[in-house]
Amino acid sequence: MIYRYGYLRREALALLCCGVAVCLVTATGCVDHRYDLKGDLDLSVGVGGKELTIPVGETEKITLEKLIGSDEDDLTVMPDGTYALLKRDDVQMDVAGIAPVTFRTHPFELSEIRPDFGTGVLPPSGSGTPGTGELPAAPIASRGDVKISADIPDEVKSVGRVTFSAPVEARVVFDVSGVSGVVNRMRFENLRVTFPPYIVLAGGGHELVINDEFAAAGGYVCSVGITAMVFDPLLVTDGTVQLDDPVELSGSLRITDIAPGGGDLTGVVLQPALTIGDMQVKLVEGHVEPELPHVQQWLGLQDIPAFLREAGTVLDVNPYINLGVANPLGMQVDVFLGLMPVVGNRENPAGSSNVAMRVREAGTPGGAVLSVFRIAKDASVMPDGYMFVEAPNLPALIRTVPDSILLDVQPALVPGTLQRVDLTVPAYQIRIDYELCVPMTFGPQLSILYRDTVDNLAKDIRDFVDKVQEVKILATVDNTVPLTLQAAAIAVDGQKQPLQGVEVSAPGTIAPGDGGDTPVSSSFDVVIRETQAGALARLDGLILEITAGNNEASAGIPATPRQYVQVRMKLRVPGGLIMDLDDL
Repeated sequence: MIYRYGYLRREALALLCCGVAVCLVTATGCVDHRYDLKGDLDLSVGVGGKELTIPVGETEKITLEKLIGSDEDDLTVMPDGTYALLKRDDVQMDVAGIAPVTFRTHPFELSEIRPDFGTGVLPPSGSGTPGTGELPAAPIASRGDVKISADIPDEVKSVGRVTFSAPVEARVVFDVSGVSGVVNRMRFENLRVTFPPYIVLAGGGHELVINDEFAAAGGYVCSVGITAMVFDPLLVTDGTVQLDDPVELSGSLRITDIAPGGGDLTGVVLQPALTIGDMQVKLVEGHVEPELPHVQQWLGLQDIPAFLREAGTVLDVNPYINLGVANPLGMQVDVFLGLMPVVGNRENPAGSSNVAMRVREAGTPGGAVLSVFRIAKDASVMPDGYMFVEAPNLPALIRTVPDSILLDVQPALVPGTLQRVDLTVPAYQIRIDYELCVPMTFGPQLSILYRDTVDNLAKDIRDFVDKVQEVKILATVDNTVPLTLQAAAIAVDGQKQPLQGVEVSAPGTIAPGDGGDTPVSSSFDVVIRETQAGALARLDGLILEITAGNNEASAGIPATPRQYVQVRMKLRVPGGLIMDLDDL
C-alpha cells in the first residue's frame, strides 16, 4: 500500500486553470449581433477602472479519490476506509522430483530342517505318548542371509525410513519330504520367522509368528506384507544400498495325524524358502537434498500514480509485505528474501532489506501446506495467524519511489532436520504469493512534488493579453488533506519552454487540513508580469508545481477518499484595460 497525495493530478489542475478561459469567453462574447456596430462608431470601451476582475467560479470538491485517480488499479480503499497502494504478484519455484527407487532381493537359501521327534519309529495310530495322544513337538530352526540392494539417487544422502507404494509380499514356503505313509498332518507352534530388524511387516514389527496346521504331503505356504524399512541410525547410501542380514526361523513342529501302522520318522525333512518381491519406494525419509532453485523476479511499479515519481518526492511511510508460502515438500524450508529497489536503472542499496523465514513442511509430500508471514518494521499491527518477520529498513524500500523492486528468493533446507520425499511425484512447485502494502498515512518526513502543464492559453487570452503588462490569478483553497501544499508556476511559450521577458511570483502556500470533514481555507496568487515589452503576448501555458511537505502535526493521520481540495479562482488584470469590441 502506498500513499502520498497532496498533489493535484492533470485533470484536476486543468480544471482549476482552464476555467479561466471559460470565464473569458463568457465575459467577452456578449455582443448583440442584431445591431450593426461596424459603422463610424467609436467602439473603444474602458473596462475595469483600477483593475479588471473576472470571477472564474469554483471547482467541485477534488477528493483524494479524484486527485489520486480512482482508475489506478494499484490504489485500494481498505476495509477501514483508508487508502493503500497494493502490489500483488507471485513467485513460483519448480523443484524436480527424485528418481524412483526399487529395492530388490537376490536369491538366497534357508537351511533345511530335520526335526527330532524323540523316537525313530511312530507308534500305531491312537497309541501315542501316554497322556497326550500324540508325539511330543519337535524343536525346529533354520537360517539364511537375505541380500537386498538398490540404486539410490544422488540427492538421497542417508535413509531413515523407506515406505513402499504397496505392501510387498514376503512368501514363506515349506516343502516337506520323508512323511509318505507315515504322517498325515502337522502343526507349526509359535514358529517365528525373524526378518532383519529394519524390516517392517504389515502387522508391525519384524517377526512373523505361525501357528497353523497343514497336510504334510502338500507342504506349507504363507505370506506377509512388508510395508517399510526403518534404519536407526540412518543408513548412509553413497549412491547404492547393499544389505546382507540374516533371516531366522525357530519354533516347534508337532505331528497331529499319524498314519495307521506307524513308520520311520528319521527321514522327515522340511526345506524352507523365503522370497520377497520387488519393493517400489514411495516415501523416503532421511537426509535428502533436492535441488532448490534460486529465483530472481522483478516487481514492477510502473502503474503507480505519476505524482509519486516526481523528483523530490519522499514517502515517509510504514509499508509491510504479506507473504504466503505454499510448500508441497515434506521438509522445512528456510526462505531467504532480498528486496532491492531500483531507481532510474540503478540499484538503491540504502533501501534494501534482507529477511529470512522458516516454512513448515507438508504433512503429506505433494499436498502443499500454507505458511503466512507479515514482513514489517515492527509488529504493531499483526493479523491473526501471521508470523512476524522483522525488517527494520523496510520503510526505506519505497522512501524514494522505485521504478521496480528486485526480489531475490533463495530457499534452503533447515540444517539438522530430516526430509520426506514422495518419489512418485515427478515435480513439485513452491508458490509464494506476496502483497506489498503501503498504507496511505502521512509521516513527518513526507515530501511530494507534482508537476502539470496548463497549455493553449494563447487562444483564450489573445484578445487582451497584448494590451496589459500583468495578469494575476487569485485562488482561494479549501483543504482537508493534512498536508501543507505550495503552488508555484512557470510561464512557458508555445514550445513549452520557459517564457523569456516575464517574471512569476513566488510560490503560494495552501494550509493543511486536519484530515477531518471541516476544511481549512487559505489563498494564494500567481502574478505574471512583463519585464520585456510584448512578452505576455507569447504566453501559451503554465507549468504548475504543487509540492507537499509534512510535519509532526499530521504524522500518522490516514488518507481517506473523502479528504479533498476545493479551489475558487479569479483572473485579475491590474490597472484595467481598453478593449475595442471590433477586436472581439
